[in-house]
Amino acid sequence: MQKWTVEQDIRATNIMKGISIIAVVCLHVFTSIPNMYTNLPVRSLVIGVDQLLRFCVPLFVVISGYGLASRYMRDLPVVQYFRKRVLRLIPLYLVWSGIFLFLFSDWQHTPISSLVRTILLGKADYHLYFVPMIIQLYVLFPLLRFLMNKGQKGTLFLTLFLQLGMYLFLTYASGHLIDYSSLIDQNHYAICLNWIFYFGFGMWIAYREGSRVKNQKSKESNVWVYSILALVGIWLAYTTAAQDILHGVDPLIALRFTRFSVIVYTIGFTGLLFLLRKYFLAIPRFVQTALAWCGNESYLIYLSHTVVLRIVFAIVVGVAFFSLLPISILYSIAVWISTYL
Repeated sequence: MQKWTVEQDIRATNIMKGISIIAVVCLHVFTSIPNMYTNLPVRSLVIGVDQLLRFCVPLFVVISGYGLASRYMRDLPVVQYFRKRVLRLIPLYLVWSGIFLFLFSDWQHTPISSLVRTILLGKADYHLYFVPMIIQLYVLFPLLRFLMNKGQKGTLFLTLFLQLGMYLFLTYASGHLIDYSSLIDQNHYAICLNWIFYFGFGMWIAYREGSRVKNQKSKESNVWVYSILALVGIWLAYTTAAQDILHGVDPLIALRFTRFSVIVYTIGFTGLLFLLRKYFLAIPRFVQTALAWCGNESYLIYLSHTVVLRIVFAIVVGVAFFSLLPISILYSIAVWISTYL
């Protein structure tokens, strides 16, 4: 059997990131179209596709945990780690947070303290919660690495306990302690405990592969386990979301990433992707190249794509492109600057 090389692993991982960022963009296209989730002719199809695409952000988190654990499994120079891995995320994030605040907020009449809080919490636009969340996980990585070295399964179950505990707290709190509307979308997505199991899962995969245990029977068993989890999870995710929306629940709440059924589906689907990722290198070369490019540029695409969506949807509803020219020029300048950061 041909040995799986580091270069192949990097390419396959970039392809997975490319798949994820395309899924993110598709998801945001759906959520940008009015009444897509309540319009009877297409409601069932849209809800189903939406739930299928909900692997996208969790997969980014799994890949982050996997990549860091693979890179720093033997040694972790802490100062270099924070400089190279944590601080490098901030410049691009600040650029694009500034762009969103400048273009789409009333920043002239907003106190400086509120603007700073908006940036710290990832609220300059609806998708920017990801950066504060992933920075929190990156900061926790040295501790999780220490725990993983002490016990891999124990650490994995600890992260699962923390994420499910957060899910149960929010579910209970929404009906008893607090108004859940205050925690919709990025307001609670920015809390790393809602994603910590995915990060730990990625680390666990790296440690399992690093142990060089090659058991074909175990791998086949895992394929079945992950497949069952994915199928059961997506069925539960679809049926519960469809019922909630039918009964008048806000689609943002009914479809959210942090539901238990989505967690089950995501564990199964991402586990399958990692087990079968060598097959990505068997797809046509031009498709590999396109997906790998998207994966390699996924951070910039993630930060910037909602500007493009706004421009496109504005044109669709009849806004003259000439009036959108200043936004388009500013977007182009920001992308150009981003390539140097």
